[in-house]
Amino acid sequence: HVAVTIALMKQSNPSLGIEDIRQILKNTGVPVIDTKNNLLTFSRIDALSAVACSLENEITKDSIICPKRFIRGDTNRDNFIDISDPIKTLFYLYHDAKLNCLDAADSNDDGKISISDSLYSLNYLFLNGSSLPPPFSEIGYDFTPDELRCSE
Repeated sequence: HVAVTIALMKQSNPSLGIEDIRQILKNTGVPVIDTKNNLLTFSRIDALSAVACSLENEITKDSIICPKRFIRGDTNRDNFIDISDPIKTLFYLYHDAKLNCLDAADSNDDGKISISDSLYSLNYLFLNGSSLPPPFSEIGYDFTPDELRCSE
């Protein structure tokens, strides 16, 4: 599994060095607890997270910042899409409210936050409109190239 994951990472971003790969695998690994002894063991590789981080990461001298998983339209990050989400987007746009995940607020996935995102969500919620673009039905990554990110 490790070799295949590394091969996919290198295929998605040939400029990754061995230290970059090691750091990405470490940052995206899923902790595994030995329930018998209640101790943390080595992390399990999360191949999807590692490849997603390889595709779209910010490599600095000290760290690698990987994209965060989210649900499209879940602006308030409570894992549900309801009326509070487009309202939160409107507060961001018109009252300087803070958002932890701009990608989640981009309901129509056009790469920018505008009133059309709130309208798209409201159309889905109340008028049987089209589903939001992925990741929508479950938490996932946004593979659409844009400048929007999630800080948590």
